Amino acid sequence: MSNAPYKTIVCLGDSITCDWKTPSYVNFWQELCDQEYGANQVSLINAGINGETAQDGYYRTHRDIVERKPDLVTIMFGHNDAEPNRNVSPVLFANYIRKIVNYIQHHSPQTTIWILSPNGIGDAQFEKKYQPYLDQLQQVANDKNVMYVSL
Repeated sequence: MSNAPYKTIVCLGDSITCDWKTPSYVNFWQELCDQEYGANQVSLINAGINGETAQDGYYRTHRDIVERKPDLVTIMFGHNDAEPNRNVSPVLFANYIRKIVNYIQHHSPQTTIWILSPNGIGDAQFEKKYQPYLDQLQQVANDKNVMYVSL
């Protein structure tokens, strides 16, 4: 019998979440859960799609999260939203993150939600521009009473 706090975890996100070039954090997290709780005790489902924005994630929230009935969902978007050619403001970005959280809380109230900040990329100019997006993520987490995990 497993003592894992979550049996099914869905990781919603963009290229940082999906494993399109190299194994993602989801793969490593699965390995850690297997070591800690035993093989097949925790199922991590990778719902990351390369190139997507928070808006794209919102449109697949029902299919990728609610239909899977997870115990925990992690949400990680932001790098694509902050790209200059996308023209997504920090406020619009936050509105889609909020919509994702609202949808999950309404349609799957038993699901725990964690909002993850995307990792740094080592580009000081981009990261300075990106700070308002991170601030918005923290605000959404506070407003919706969900966990914010700063990476």
